[in-house]
Amino acid sequence: MSSTWADARSPNGPGLLLVVALLASLVASTAPGYALPGFWATLVGLAVVYACVYTCRAGRAHTLIAPTWLAMSVVLASVGLLVMHRPPEKLFTAGPVYAVLERLAANSHLSRIELAPNEVGGALACVVPLSVVVTLTPRPAWMWALAILRAGFLVVALLLTQSRGAVLAVASVLVLGAWWRCGRRSRAWVVGGLALAGCMAWMLFGSVALQHGVFDEASGSPASSLHGRMELWRPGLAMLLDMPITGIGLNGFAVLLPEVDPTLGQLDPSVRQHAHDIYLQTALDLGLPGLVAILAIGWCAARTGIQSAQSGPATVRPVAIGLLLGLLAYALHGLVEVVGLSSMPGTIVWITMGLLIALRSANPGWLHDGSQSNALRRFPSRTWLRLVGVVVVGLLFAAPVALNGAWLALRRADTPVAAASPVLRADLDVAARMAWGPFRARVWAARAFAARDAGDLEGERKALELAALEAPWDPTLALRLAQLDLSRRS
Repeated sequence: MSSTWADARSPNGPGLLLVVALLASLVASTAPGYALPGFWATLVGLAVVYACVYTCRAGRAHTLIAPTWLAMSVVLASVGLLVMHRPPEKLFTAGPVYAVLERLAANSHLSRIELAPNEVGGALACVVPLSVVVTLTPRPAWMWALAILRAGFLVVALLLTQSRGAVLAVASVLVLGAWWRCGRRSRAWVVGGLALAGCMAWMLFGSVALQHGVFDEASGSPASSLHGRMELWRPGLAMLLDMPITGIGLNGFAVLLPEVDPTLGQLDPSVRQHAHDIYLQTALDLGLPGLVAILAIGWCAARTGIQSAQSGPATVRPVAIGLLLGLLAYALHGLVEVVGLSSMPGTIVWITMGLLIALRSANPGWLHDGSQSNALRRFPSRTWLRLVGVVVVGLLFAAPVALNGAWLALRRADTPVAAASPVLRADLDVAARMAWGPFRARVWAARAFAARDAGDLEGERKALELAALEAPWDPTLALRLAQLDLSRRS
C-alpha cells in the first residue's frame, strides 16, 4: 500500500499549515478584537472537516450523506432567509414575500442575527447542485417527490437572495455537470438547450433591454457592480503586496482601507467590509501560506470527488457529483463575492469539503495506486538541483519577507522613534535591494509611510514620487502627493 498516495488526499499537511498561518495572522493583526472571532471560527471549520472525515467513513454513512445533509440544508436555508437583509430587487420583484419574511424574523429570536444576501446566496450555491443531482437519480416515487420538493425549495431560496453571482455560478456548474456526465450524443442536446434558452431570452426581453440590464452604468447592472468590485481589488492587492506572508489579519480589510485609500474608506461599511473576492480576501486574512493551505484542502476534496464520481460505488457517485459541483459553484461565486470561511455561512463550505474527503474510503483501490509515488521517484533527486531550487526560492521571497517585516513594525509603531527603529531600517534596506516587480513600488510606499510617522514630509514626498513612478496603476500614491501639495500651499 502506498502511504504517499493516501497522504496526497489527506488534509493533515494543509491543516497544519493553516493553523500556523492563523497564528501568524494574529501577530500581524492591527485589531485583535476583530481577528479573534474569525480565528476561532476558522479553527472550528477545520475541526468540522475532520469530524466529517472520521464520522462518514463507513459504507452506510455514505448512503446517509445526501439525505441528512440536504435535510440540514433546508433548515439552514430557512434560517438564512429569515436573518438576511432585504436584498435589492436585481432579478425580480418580490416585495410581499420579503415583508412576510421580515415579520417572521421579527417574531423569532433570529432578528439579532444579520447576514448579507450575497453571503446566504453563496452558501446556498454549495448545496443546490447536490439537491438537483439527487432529484435526477432514479429512486422510489415517494423519495423522488420529496427530492423534487426539497430541490425546489432550495432553488427558490437561492433566487430570493437576488445574488446574481450565486445564481450564475449554480447554473454554470449544472451545465458543466451535464456536459461532463452526458455522452457525445447527449452533449448536442445540452448545446441545443442553451441555444434555445438564449433565443427565448432574446425574444422575451429584446436586445436593447438585455444590453441595458447588463451594461448600463447608471443602474445596478452587473457591469457596474463588477466595476465597483475592481475598485476595491486595487487597494486589496496593495495590502497583499505589503504583507504577503502573514496577511493583514482576519477581518482587517475594513480597518485598513481608509488608511490605504481614504476615498474608498468612505464607502458604506457593508460594501467595504471585505475585498469582494474570496481568494484575495483569504490571502489578506491569512497571508499566501494560509491561502495555499485552504486551496490544498479544497484540491484534496475535489480530487476525492472526481475519483468517487468516476469509479466509486453506484450509491456514492451522485453524492460525489453533487458535492463536487457545489464546491465548484462556491469557487466560481468567490471570484466576485466573499462567503468567508471564518463566518457562519462558511461552515457549509467546510462541511462540503469534509464530506468530499470522507468519500475517499469508498475507493479502497486508491490506496494501492502507486502512480503518485512513481511520480515522486521520477522527480530529479540530485542534490545540486535541490540546492538551486532553495536558492531561487530564497531570492524570490527575500523582498516579500523583509517588506512584510517592515510593515509589521510600521503598523505597531506608536511613536516617531519606533517608526525609525534599526530593525525597520534593516528590513527596508533588505527589501529595497532584493525587490522585484511590484514590490519595488511598495518598498518606496513603506519608506513614505515611515517618513510620515517620523514627521519628515519632504522625505515622504520623495518616496511617494519614486513609488508613483514604479506603480502608475496605484492612484492612492498620487492622491497622497496631491494632499501634500495642498498642505504645502496652505
